[in-house]
Amino acid sequence: MEDRLPGESVLLPIAEAAARYRAAADTGIFVNARCDTFRGADIARDGDALVAATLERGRAYADAGAGSLFVPFLLDPKCIGAICAASPLPVNILRGKGGPTHAELAALGVARISHGHQPWAAAMAWLTAQAGEVLGGAEPDY
Repeated sequence: MEDRLPGESVLLPIAEAAARYRAAADTGIFVNARCDTFRGADIARDGDALVAATLERGRAYADAGAGSLFVPFLLDPKCIGAICAASPLPVNILRGKGGPTHAELAALGVARISHGHQPWAAAMAWLTAQAGEVLGGAEPDY
């Protein structure tokens, strides 16, 4: 679940997001509480404030029954390490180009690494290229 509504860029107020996570957790499902504080943010300028905002939300989401904290759009090792060190929940990071490796993320304390749509997109690009070779090539000689 996300802490913003589809198509919106503004995060829900913490209490409203926590209420949504509570409603989901009360059903008995595992809630991976997505926290979009870093989406479109300037980490160089606002990194410390973003970490603090993420941890504030993480504490509220933990109190609401979430089982983990998903922080996408974050590639900065310093911020990742700070969140992992202080989060009341296991941290899930979306791995991206230019960010830490799997081993580096694990060393920073990341509990779960996500890849989003990247593997699917790579597989579809490969499949499209293969289909182009098959369909664009000469007829088989049977």
